[in-house]
Amino acid sequence: LGQPRFIADEIKAVDKILSGGKHPDLTYVIFEIGVAPIRKEVRLDIPLFDQELPYVTAEFPRLENRGHPLTCAVVIGRNKIDAMVICEMDAVIGRDFQSELPGIITRTLSSAVLKATATKQLSDKAGDIGTVAGTMYQIFSTQADLRTWTSLPKSFAVARIKTPSDRRLTLFVGPQKNEVTVNKGVVNVVYLKGFAHGAPLKIHQFRLK
Repeated sequence: LGQPRFIADEIKAVDKILSGGKHPDLTYVIFEIGVAPIRKEVRLDIPLFDQELPYVTAEFPRLENRGHPLTCAVVIGRNKIDAMVICEMDAVIGRDFQSELPGIITRTLSSAVLKATATKQLSDKAGDIGTVAGTMYQIFSTQADLRTWTSLPKSFAVARIKTPSDRRLTLFVGPQKNEVTVNKGVVNVVYLKGFAHGAPLKIHQFRLK
């Protein structure tokens, strides 16, 4: 989360202003790009080597990344400023998922064992009909927990630039290009949101000072 160079540059800029330097007109361009990973279901049929109950079904979640990283940049005249990625949500969500996974596996296997026990009891009481009923119950009642932050982006990136005199910026997200005129203000933020490659970009801005 965050890049040392970006943070160091911000600290340096603040120190300069606190030491009596003139506060330049600044624009922060924040890029919120792509969509976060989703969870997909993986079904495993675990063999039990029992004629009456040959296997037990378990469903586990797995992470699936969506889309590809896109390069973001701000162009002023002939100068191009590449935005710096400050947070990769794929990595954040991936670490969170890996920390949860041991508990998920334990709960899933415990649930599978309980359902297998119930199916065995049905089989003992009702024979083949009980086995079929119990197996169908296992199949249709077993679902992995697929809840995740689907509304989050793939990554956040930022570029800090001195606001040009004409206040015009050209923003690039991959091959997409947008022209923006920055509002009046000493410190402004231009916030750009892009959900997918080729999809329309949403841009809004606000003034901090």
